[in-house]
Amino acid sequence: LGICNRCGNLDKKFLRSSGFDFWRFHRGTNRLKNISEFIFEFCSSEETARTIFEHLKFDSSLRELENVGLVKLECNPNKFKPNFEDIAQPEDLKKPNDKQGWPPELRKSWPYFITGLSEMWLALIREIADSFEEKPTSLSELQTFYQQIDEKMTQVWKEKGCHSLIHHLSAMFAYKDVDVVGRFKELRCNETSGQFKGTLQL
Repeated sequence: LGICNRCGNLDKKFLRSSGFDFWRFHRGTNRLKNISEFIFEFCSSEETARTIFEHLKFDSSLRELENVGLVKLECNPNKFKPNFEDIAQPEDLKKPNDKQGWPPELRKSWPYFITGLSEMWLALIREIADSFEEKPTSLSELQTFYQQIDEKMTQVWKEKGCHSLIHHLSAMFAYKDVDVVGRFKELRCNETSGQFKGTLQL
C-alpha cells in the first residue's frame, strides 16, 4: 500500500488521502501455515476498500517480492464490517459479554490509540531508513537494508521502549496497577530502589 520503489515505505499522504482515518498494523504467526503474518486493517467505505485492494494488486514492488517468494499477498474485498470499532481485536469482539472481552467503551476508543501507534511505528522505520547513507538498488540489497532496519528497531524497542512507550502509557492512567499477561525472560530487583528490571515477552 503506497509502497515506494526500493524503499518499501507506506506513504502517509496516501493513507490520509485514501478516505479513512482509522487503520492499524498487526503482526502475528500462523502456526498452521508456519508463516509470519503482517496485517493491515482499516476502516473505510466499501468503495475506498476496493480501491485500496486494486492498488495493492498492481503494486510493482509487491509483485516483485511475491515473484521471489518473500511475500504472499492476501486481500479479501468481501470482508467488510459496519462499525469503526471493529478494527479492535477480533478475538475480543467475538465475546462481547465475556469477562475477558473488551467493554464497548474500550472498543470504541481503542482505534484512536492503535492508529497513532501504527503511525509512530511507520515514522520510526522511515527515520531509521533515512539514517543510512546508502540506499538499496536491488532486491538483495533491499533485503539486507530491511534486516538492518529491523535490527535497529529491535534495539530501540528493547532499550528505549520501556520509558518512551510503556512508561508514558502508564502515566496517562495515573500509574495505576495493570494486570500483565506475559512471560518474563529475565527479572531482577534493585535492592536500593526496590524497582524491578527485566525482559518481558507479552
